[in-house]
Amino acid sequence: MPSQPSSKIKVSAATKRFNRYHPQHRFQFNDKVDLAESILLWEYLDLPKLYDPKLDDSINRENLETVYRQLKHLKIHIKQEHHYLDDCYFMLLSNIIEKVKVKKINAIGISQEVDFEANLDDSIKQLFNLCHHFSKLFFESPWRSLYPILDEHLKINGTSNYYELWEFLEVDFKIRFGNLYLKDYRLSLRHYEENLAIIFIDYRTKSHTKSAPKLVQLKILFRYKLNVWQIAELFCEDFFQI
Repeated sequence: MPSQPSSKIKVSAATKRFNRYHPQHRFQFNDKVDLAESILLWEYLDLPKLYDPKLDDSINRENLETVYRQLKHLKIHIKQEHHYLDDCYFMLLSNIIEKVKVKKINAIGISQEVDFEANLDDSIKQLFNLCHHFSKLFFESPWRSLYPILDEHLKINGTSNYYELWEFLEVDFKIRFGNLYLKDYRLSLRHYEENLAIIFIDYRTKSHTKSAPKLVQLKILFRYKLNVWQIAELFCEDFFQI
């Protein structure tokens, strides 16, 4: 049986220094942390409402702000790598709050950290992994390597396309951006449901080391078919000229 996901205890630098020179205090401090009760985060927050799709968006956003304030009061930091639209974030955060355990402790010099992405469902992790895989192959490998993750009815900039056109677009891309390399990128989850997801990828690219970075946004619509996510639609006027 998998272990219950839990928070990570963080100790401030000042408290670490103090404990280093005061061994007795360090022992008491460590005992206090070790003996603290572990409870589910939603119990610790003690809030009546989390995300509810039946509520109006404005009410959900107000509830999210309440969660933010309570997390800050309890010194619990949500560590996240990617970006999320408010509704997506609150929905996913609510799921995490209901399953992650934290220490019931609120003392000077102690905070707790919850890794947002590490506690997401496998389906969303698969989505993000697919985006990383796509970005790597898109800039480094022949685009035919991407066929396995493309929907057979792929649309590009709203137009239905076949794999022959996909290869033509690759040639056009290499002619126009042959010297372009990927510096970094950021993922933003804009919509998520059981069989559909929309992710924006903000690319920062450069043509050479001294050039100014070129910012390009790519919108990807995913559909869940046969137990896997596939890219159904791509939107990017900068990269694709049809």
